[in-house]
Amino acid sequence: MPQQIDRILDAARNRLTALEDIAQAAKALYAKLSPEQQPAADPRLANLMAMSLSADVPRERPGR
Repeated sequence: MPQQIDRILDAARNRLTALEDIAQAAKALYAKLSPEQQPAADPRLANLMAMSLSADVPRERPGR
């Protein structure tokens, strides 16, 4: 059981790191857009973050 908890925690940390990388890249991209382009990017970048957040964390199967 403790090993499963550690694996789940490691997966969550890895996902957080990935989300932080995505957020940083999205902010950098957004900053380079013209004011006319930014409104079109707003929902797309928000959806990208939402999709990244909603992905399931891998779960251990019973008996492993």
